[in-house]
Formats: sequence, C-alpha cells, structure tokens
Amino acid sequence: MMDLVRREGITVVYVTHDQAEAMAVTDRIAVMREGMIAQFDTPERIYEAPADAFVASFIGGFSLLSGQIAAGQFRPEATETDLQTDSAIRGRGVLVIRPEDARGAGAHPETQLTGRVASAAYQGRCWRLGVDVGPARIRLDWPERVEPGAALAFSLPPDRCVVLAA
Repeated sequence: MMDLVRREGITVVYVTHDQAEAMAVTDRIAVMREGMIAQFDTPERIYEAPADAFVASFIGGFSLLSGQIAAGQFRPEATETDLQTDSAIRGRGVLVIRPEDARGAGAHPETQLTGRVASAAYQGRCWRLGVDVGPARIRLDWPERVEPGAALAFSLPPDRCVVLAA
C-alpha cells in the first residue's frame, strides 16, 4: 500500500491502533489523546523524542521509570541513585528507557542503575531481561544471559536519557 501511495504522490489518512504498524507504514504520525493531537511528527522523531509520558507509553517498547528531578539530577523511586540529566523539568518525572540502550555498568558511570533480574528470555540477538529497579520492572536487551534473582548494574548513554514530566 505504501509503495502505491508514494509512487502516486497521494495523501492518505490511515487510522490504526497498532503502534508497530503505524511506525512502519507512515512518514508522519499523529498520536491522539482525548480527541487532541498529543504529538505530530515522523516515526523516528516520536520514538527518539516523545513529547510526553503519554506518547512514550502509547508508542510502546519503552520502560518508564518514575522519580524526582532536581538540579539536573533524576532520582528513580525507591533508590538512592542520582542520574545526570539535562532536563529543565523539576518535580515528578519519568525516565524513558529504550531496551536497546542498556550498556555495561562502567560505560556511563553518570547514568548507572542497579536492579534485580526478574526474568530472562532469549531473543536471538540478545536476552530480553525484566529488571526490577525500585518498584518498577523495566525491559533491557542484554548481550548474555543473566539468571533471574541476580543483581544487575547497567548504564544508559546520557544522550539517550530522556526525562519527561510525569
């Protein structure tokens, strides 16, 4: 369908609730919330820079870690860890974690977190881990198996640490 649309140069409004489909078949996406446009942008831009926590949770694939933001630091709930952020937001916020962004603990010490592995599922190119960080369970793609119950220290590239208002 998209080949035909592009070849003919026509404009099409395509409505779907399937986020993966929307990302794959469009050059622009309007994410709607309560009858209003929450974000209108390219699929790449929506994935890389969601406008708010609603858009991030709607697009899916992300983990959202709640916490507090103050003085350029984000502290996830029920942890003693402060992560550097360039977010100008203050107060309650959420850290958007993309599973593919997880790195070893030493890669980015300024954005290091620790959690406990709850699950591990082989995905072919990586292991998809469910990791409990404070009260939240986040999803990480990891290069090797980690046994459930084990502690895991990991980091996130600072330029990929998107913090949004809660």
